[in-house]
Amino acid sequence: MPRVTGIVSAAVLASFVVLSAGAPASAASAPASGCAPVSAAHSSSGAAANKAMVTYFYDQLFIQHNLSVIDACVGPVYIQHNARFPDGTDVLRAIGSQPPGGSNTIVRVIGQGDLVLIQHHSVPATGGPGTALMDVFRVSQGKIVEHWDVIQPVPATTASGNDMFATVSTSGEQSTQRSERIVLSYYTSLTAKHDLRAVDRFVSPSLIQHDPALPNGSAAVQAAFAARLQANPQLTFSKLQVIADHDLVSLRYHVQNSPTDLGQAVDDVYRVAKGKIVEHWNVVQNVPATSANNNTMF
Repeated sequence: MPRVTGIVSAAVLASFVVLSAGAPASAASAPASGCAPVSAAHSSSGAAANKAMVTYFYDQLFIQHNLSVIDACVGPVYIQHNARFPDGTDVLRAIGSQPPGGSNTIVRVIGQGDLVLIQHHSVPATGGPGTALMDVFRVSQGKIVEHWDVIQPVPATTASGNDMFATVSTSGEQSTQRSERIVLSYYTSLTAKHDLRAVDRFVSPSLIQHDPALPNGSAAVQAAFAARLQANPQLTFSKLQVIADHDLVSLRYHVQNSPTDLGQAVDDVYRVAKGKIVEHWNVVQNVPATSANNNTMF
């Protein structure tokens, strides 16, 4: 469920480069050859191999500060959608060269086709709630060639009492196709048709909510969307990017209150179980007026 937040400051963006020297909870093992870890579990699935490779790259560069993985894992053309940075790998080398400090924990990894999402929590050495990030990488011919992200400061408190990262639900849908169908039907019905009954059809009444502005339950989602639509009758959603992986589905999109509104970049992650959306995480960032590259955030 999208909402308005303040533009992420340079200080908050800078916290992205304050990364831990220690391994995250789900650090990848070293690759058997080149950049991509190879195992029997990964050899039969391009998506699984891409997830393993991107996770390994992320761990080695941003956690272990191993700059050699840039040449091993990143293609000769690296397209950047973070508005603060230009295209190319120079920014990766600069971030990877930062002295260790703080912590950076991978929370979950979602992959489908050539896209891999890494959701993570970055906390600077000075402490504090830190920053929530969702990075999406595109892989082509075994190399990372494109990057998108959404970045949001972690608030001190949330409306639901849940943090922005934990998994609370206990079981999920194992069919990627079914999960994707349910979440896309929900998204299309709500955002294109403005059908508030879609919340009743596709969302569990006891939804576990990690959007810090909303309490638990589907009723809060329905009320929040209705209020925003009433206040912004020209509300639009566009540039949808989908990554579905078993019970998890990521929807990344651009939401605008009006045609002249720069809008927000939003990445929602939904968990599906027994035909309903049962848990929701998201990160929201206002689209800046200027960019260091010509690619837009989308």
